[in-house]
Amino acid sequence: MSNTKTALQVTDFDFYGDSLVALKDNSTGEVYTAINSVLRGLGFKDEQVRYQRSKWINDISISKGVLKFNIPTNKGNQNSECINSRKLPIALAKINITKRMIRDYPNITHRLELYQDKCADVLASVFIDKQNISNIDMKPITDSLNKIVALLENQESRISKLEEYQHQQTSLPEPTYRKPYNPWFRKMSPKYTLLEEHFHINRGSLYRNILNELENLYDMDTQQIQADYLYENNLTSCYPLEPYEYSPKYRDMIEQIVNSNLIKYGIASEDDPITSKKHITIFDTPIEEICTK
Repeated sequence: MSNTKTALQVTDFDFYGDSLVALKDNSTGEVYTAINSVLRGLGFKDEQVRYQRSKWINDISISKGVLKFNIPTNKGNQNSECINSRKLPIALAKINITKRMIRDYPNITHRLELYQDKCADVLASVFIDKQNISNIDMKPITDSLNKIVALLENQESRISKLEEYQHQQTSLPEPTYRKPYNPWFRKMSPKYTLLEEHFHINRGSLYRNILNELENLYDMDTQQIQADYLYENNLTSCYPLEPYEYSPKYRDMIEQIVNSNLIKYGIASEDDPITSKKHITIFDTPIEEICTK
């Protein structure tokens, strides 16, 4: 149970069958979760829990979001390292899935992907109301939002029909533009966050610097590329990197710029998973290891 009158709210929440600990620092509004509960939820045993926890605590970026709190455990109240919801996606992205881990923890890849996709969002939602949230889909809120969206869509439809009737001789109203989902953005977002924190800039400033670096390194006219993209897709505006996100060539250029600077400024190492394109799979297991099983 959580007490909203105290400086620290502590509660358990269910995440796909795992019982995780959520904390809210009422003085700052930051939401945290216990590092040990996350690592055990991934399936790690005690030795790996201690190893991964030590890496997070000593990481120059992740450690900025780690604090110790006195929370209830199976052994009574103890000081435990906790990570805030903003740093959790970065920490999960930096877990290196080795061949030995795949052998010792066969479900680790699936569990890690689930935690990377959902855990930070669910953690942030635990304290939206004053009750312990066990339904990670937050169905009541989702239903309310869907009703609002349906109402707005109905109103928008009626307005559009009225405009069409009044302006039959003119072009049809331009539809509201929504940026299409691109899985590459999910891959790059933690890297963008690391660079923003290192240089103390916002996302818009980072995008401008990436575009300038494209011009410096590859002699590209980024303004013309954007103009061509808008014309070809019948748009009047777009997000800064959108003309490049759907081109394999441009994606490789941007990823090279981002990865090289993460390494250059000591934010990540060359063998850090966040700067590597290689996936460790079961097919990397040496034949002799398979034969001895």
